[in-house]
Amino acid sequence: MLWFSRREPLVLERARLAKLELSTRKGSRTKGALLGAGIGLAGAIVLGTTEAYSRNDERWAPAYVVFYSVVAVPLGTVIGLVVSPGERWQALPLAQRAGTPARPLAIAVTLRF
Repeated sequence: MLWFSRREPLVLERARLAKLELSTRKGSRTKGALLGAGIGLAGAIVLGTTEAYSRNDERWAPAYVVFYSVVAVPLGTVIGLVVSPGERWQALPLAQRAGTPARPLAIAVTLRF
């Protein structure tokens, strides 16, 4: 059965299903993005302070950190999004074994762009 909004469920025959998968783990894209942003910020702090001290201009260290953060934090966020693991799916058998009662199945439709 598929539910769309609050309408009646859509009933599909098992013979017409080509593949059935179960989500076993949710994706962690948000966690990856936050981790990447944090790593980018840490890198910006290290690069900014190193740059300021190498030029013997310690009072401008915050400005260097902000300058490097403009590039490093978004870059770290994008890398964290790309590298983080997505949702994990497990294939389920479509054949109903003899002697087992048929149970209703709930299926979720996922669209990714």
